[in-house]
Amino acid sequence: MKQHFEARVAGAALLLGALTHAAPLLAQTTEVPFDSSRWTIDGPRAELVEHLGRHGVRLGDGSALLKDVQFQDGTIEVDVSGPPSGFAFLVFRATTPKDHEDVYLRMAMSGTSDALQYMPMYGGEGAWQLYHGPGYTASVVFDPAAWTHLRVDVSGRRATVFVGEATTPAMVVEELQGGNGPGAIGVIGGSTSKTQPGVVFSNFRYTSRPPAPTPTATAAVSARPGVLRDWMLSPAVSIVRSPTDSLPSASLPAVARTDRRDWLSVQAEPTGLLNISRYRAMAGPLSLVVARTVIHADRNEVRRLVFGYSDDVTIFLNGRPLFAARNGLSARYSTDLGLMTPDDAVFLPLRPGDNELLFAVAESFGGWGLEARLDEPMVAMRTR
Repeated sequence: MKQHFEARVAGAALLLGALTHAAPLLAQTTEVPFDSSRWTIDGPRAELVEHLGRHGVRLGDGSALLKDVQFQDGTIEVDVSGPPSGFAFLVFRATTPKDHEDVYLRMAMSGTSDALQYMPMYGGEGAWQLYHGPGYTASVVFDPAAWTHLRVDVSGRRATVFVGEATTPAMVVEELQGGNGPGAIGVIGGSTSKTQPGVVFSNFRYTSRPPAPTPTATAAVSARPGVLRDWMLSPAVSIVRSPTDSLPSASLPAVARTDRRDWLSVQAEPTGLLNISRYRAMAGPLSLVVARTVIHADRNEVRRLVFGYSDDVTIFLNGRPLFAARNGLSARYSTDLGLMTPDDAVFLPLRPGDNELLFAVAESFGGWGLEARLDEPMVAMRTR
């Protein structure tokens, strides 16, 4: 009996020792030089370089993703340096080269509110025009001509971002919008110039941790009343802008006049934002999707619809056009970024029963989306 008891104690001690020694392994930091064969480097201008006394990689407009890492939670770090025309992306949870989470620096924007940004990427379509403001963009100061340290700590749906040697987060993303599962990690270089050298990356390292517990799913409820969350999306179609027309077409798109069996039922985020790229891939350089929802009214009434969109929109109520405008990059004036903000409004003359509301939304660059909410009824319309 005594020997049996001692054997069990010894076994427990060995198990405890194994677990104790395993914990540090899970939190071990791994550095991967960019000349390692572990990288998949994709970019016609990518090159290994010496920069500011370090070995690194200049990607041009290319990417470098680790082949053998499936990262879900933990910390990713890299040092970046480059010209004002550059963009330095740190990528995580990449399920394909075109679908991933991104945190990036705009090298020319140091000290501005847009120096640092988070965005999800779907099908290669960025969404920086949709996700901006507190929790998505932040002001940080750095020197593009020196090395800047970029660190992202990922835990479940939350990402905490540090820039430089600061111990206080530069930005906290409370609700990551990409997939919650594991994916590849790496970096992407971007540039607005074909003549200046691109951003250089060095000292890439990562630390994986066990995934954070996923909260029990609950019905997402918007804090704002009247938000329209239930939509149907048509297939995406390629369109061409008329060079003589400053506004989108007032005609109902053909895709909305044909069989709707291929339309997809989707829900906007709790805020009301519907990121169309999450569900539909671009069909050409300028692509259009029609988003449909139904508004029920018990009587004739007028309700104000407050909305945002990117890039072009025409709004139809019961088949009639009510509003058309453009809000893309430089669409309104040369320095306009085309950020999507819900600050447009139109008044909807609703009839008793179901009313069909259509948003024909076209996209060329920077974010494909809409959001809309209804105010309370304003005026009871008198019938003749």
